[in-house]
Amino acid sequence: MRRLIRRRKRLIALSLMLAMGGFIVNLAGWKWIEPTAQGRKQTPAASINIESTSAEPVATAEVHENSADPGKVVSDAPGVDTTWRSSYDKSVNALANFANGGSATASGRLKASVEMSEDHLQYKSSSNAGEMVTYNGCADCIGSSFFSSTSIIQFSISKRLQFSFTGSLSAAGGFARVAFTGNGVDERHQNTDKKAMTFFKTGNLEPGLYTIQLDARSKSTGVSNGVISDVSVTVGPIPPPKEFHWINPAGGDFGTASSWNPAGVPGAGDTAIFDLPGAPAVTVTAQNVSVDNLINDGMDLELHGSVQVLSPTFAFIVNRGGQLVLNNGAMLATQDALVGGPIGSPESTIFVSGAGTQWTLSSNPLVIGNLGPGTVVVVNDGNLNAQKSILLGVNGGPGALRVESGGQVQTPNCTIDQGSVRVSGPDASANDSKLEVASDLKVGGPDGPGSMLVEDGGSVHAQHVSVGDARNVDTITVSGVDNAGGPYRFCISRIQIRRRQSNGPWQIRQWPFALGYVGRRLHR
Repeated sequence: MRRLIRRRKRLIALSLMLAMGGFIVNLAGWKWIEPTAQGRKQTPAASINIESTSAEPVATAEVHENSADPGKVVSDAPGVDTTWRSSYDKSVNALANFANGGSATASGRLKASVEMSEDHLQYKSSSNAGEMVTYNGCADCIGSSFFSSTSIIQFSISKRLQFSFTGSLSAAGGFARVAFTGNGVDERHQNTDKKAMTFFKTGNLEPGLYTIQLDARSKSTGVSNGVISDVSVTVGPIPPPKEFHWINPAGGDFGTASSWNPAGVPGAGDTAIFDLPGAPAVTVTAQNVSVDNLINDGMDLELHGSVQVLSPTFAFIVNRGGQLVLNNGAMLATQDALVGGPIGSPESTIFVSGAGTQWTLSSNPLVIGNLGPGTVVVVNDGNLNAQKSILLGVNGGPGALRVESGGQVQTPNCTIDQGSVRVSGPDASANDSKLEVASDLKVGGPDGPGSMLVEDGGSVHAQHVSVGDARNVDTITVSGVDNAGGPYRFCISRIQIRRRQSNGPWQIRQWPFALGYVGRRLHR
């Protein structure tokens, strides 16, 4: 029996040891599978940093029985506080008076607050003050009351963010002003009238240092004056643009939400993409539409109405064999354009057709033929105004510009690297087709060859024409007659032609006068 009891005790002890061992193993295992620092959810590093803050209100009141009397001067000036980071709220009051009734008072309150987390900042500051001087029968008394306040915040950001800046300013007997300045931002407002002036501004902030300063000043020497100012600045992430894909093969109104995937209407921060596979020719009407980007990726699209593309770089693209027709008085405003590509794609084309139809590029080049073939046709009195430049045939993609039947094209510079420009034919009312190059027209480039043909009612005006590149044979051909049956002209101020004899060095010949070439070819 004793042996049995001892044996049971040993079994119980062994069981307890095993249980404890299992617990330790499980506990150790739990510790071992705990996520490492890299695997845990990390708090993102803040992209906004408060560099400094400052706030100072001052109230001063003074009254004198006469001009020679030192009088009473009372000031409430708590000094400049540069230590606050989340909130500041200080009231100041000053009262100066005499027993005979003369008195001056000044009082005001300055508030400021900032809330910040990761990529968000909310800053507010306000100033509210009033002053009064009364003499109560004291004929020789003089006095004044004065209030001033300044609040400043400096912050830096390490990545691109957006902001909104709002406020209201009013003042009597002084001014209220605010300045929001920094890397590319210079917003300043000031008001000296008691009628409130309000303002609102939104935009983007680039990485850098920014300062917001609110100043208020008011003074009274007899009447009641004061100042009221209130400003707010919000900084936060730029929301990623949404992509909307056209899905209605029947065409229709740009503003129909069901024609897009996802359902909705592309707006100023969005990308509108026309890439419906296998769709027939589609006509879309837009009424004063603004989008960030517009892409025709292989569709046959006709666009009516008015569209503005806001983004400045790679924002308007017609590629993968897409065709865009601007017709029926359509108005298109873009910052840039790429027509053609990628490598191996069929030709992409844009038509600008019809009187009143206008395409304007405001800040970056029109690139025709980028990696893949691209063509732009301006026809039937349509108008193209490329305010930066026109480049044809970039990165191995041949480009073509055709100006026909009264089409009009204006640009400061035109370079035909690889591809051709053709200007020909009047419209039904005998209006000439015109290419106007305000500065430099260059035919030929490293990817060449480049060529230009001006014929049968076509007109080209340029200040300086350069023909020829060391690697290619580049040509300008002028032929045919104008609308009156006479020889047509190619009008320039100076022409420069590069050429060489046999294997000798390249030579440059220049003619500094206007030329008219008919039925001849200019070549190196």
